[in-house]
Amino acid sequence: HYYVYDRRMRFRFASRSGANSLGLRAGGMIGKTWRQLDMPAELLEPFERQVMEVFQSKTPLEDQITYPTVEGERHFEYTLSPIEESGKVDLVMATVRDITEHKEAELRLRQSRDELEEKVVRQKEGLSSALAAVQREGSARQSTLSRLVEANRQLRMVGDLNHQLTRAVDEGQLLKGACRLLVELGGYRMAWIGQVLRDDERTIKPLAWDGFEHGFLE
Repeated sequence: HYYVYDRRMRFRFASRSGANSLGLRAGGMIGKTWRQLDMPAELLEPFERQVMEVFQSKTPLEDQITYPTVEGERHFEYTLSPIEESGKVDLVMATVRDITEHKEAELRLRQSRDELEEKVVRQKEGLSSALAAVQREGSARQSTLSRLVEANRQLRMVGDLNHQLTRAVDEGQLLKGACRLLVELGGYRMAWIGQVLRDDERTIKPLAWDGFEHGFLE
């Protein structure tokens, strides 16, 4: 669309497509201002200031605007260009391009991006919860496994003690073998077996031991 304005903001030219988009006739716009055509002041007052700026600066200006048309609210990109004659700017031409589809595509893209970011955040939260659950389950499994290993070790120790009991030829060999199994299978640093004597001090006499004794029984 094309529109040409003079210094009094009167339309000196309006392309047919530009006039039709506003629900007007191109011929009916010529010589009139936007106020006389009852166009929206909240949009045209800032636009008029930009046109006056181009008259003064002789420099093109670009901007965007959202404007109500016969097809509903549309988004436009425009360039205001000075038209000079003998070094003087008497007219300003507005070249307007409808960018509604581009804006709507940008909006859809932003919405898709926001939805994707939200989905990623939800997935991260879900993964964090799942990881925490796995860690809790892993801890529980590790605890259960540790108890099973301990129970299996104790059962093996009891079995070996029973076997030692059937093979021992005397009490000393039996007690020594029991202490050895407690250290080797039970995981103790030292094991010993004693007898409480019938004296006044209730002395305990060591009968057998195995492992790191280091003077403990002296």
